[in-house]
Amino acid sequence: MDGSLVIFSRFPRLGRVKTRLEPVLGKQGCLELHQALVLDTIERTRFLCRRHFLYLSDSTARERARFAEACRLPADLIIRGQTGADLGERLWEACRQVAAESKEKPVVFLGADSPTVPRKYIRQALAQLARRPVVLGPAEDGGYYLIGLSQPRPELFSNLDWGTDKVLEQTLQRLGPGQYTLLPTWFDVDDGDDLARLHAEVEAERPKVFRHLRLCLRRLVHESVFHPVFQ
Repeated sequence: MDGSLVIFSRFPRLGRVKTRLEPVLGKQGCLELHQALVLDTIERTRFLCRRHFLYLSDSTARERARFAEACRLPADLIIRGQTGADLGERLWEACRQVAAESKEKPVVFLGADSPTVPRKYIRQALAQLARRPVVLGPAEDGGYYLIGLSQPRPELFSNLDWGTDKVLEQTLQRLGPGQYTLLPTWFDVDDGDDLARLHAEVEAERPKVFRHLRLCLRRLVHESVFHPVFQ
């Protein structure tokens, strides 16, 4: 479909990713899980839009190039670094860049922490952007796993309480009636219960789906790093 899909994520760095899961997985397990989340999100969304981006925080161009080479990322995936003081500034700067290059086509941002979100939701977002300026995919934790824009809206990214359960509510307060569409709610992988849910969804899928997460989670279970059912 016309438009650009932007995956937004932290650079996979030991001790800097999925830190809330460190008591369960340890730092190395968190790193492996985070990388699998990113790689499967890329694979599942690769052909949904004409242009496909990966924006990584806290990384140099050399590190991103090495990551792309080591993971054999698609040659047509445009990989860039995030810039800005907080998540809002980083999202807005990426939005501004991509929108300027895409000739008024819609831009959809997707986090890598919701790899099992149905692809039909992303397609719905792109379809709705022909009728609404904004589409949001609410996350169960009060944030959002997706935001789509048919035109730049900088006010949606400034002075929000990022990382809290207020983000979606604060975003909606800046939108008038008829300006947005809400997708079905989905979950982010943040804690042990989310990890157990992710494990169940991955194992229920066909073998070739979520191949990175399947290998990662099975290895962690085999090594007794975590148990699929948490007490």
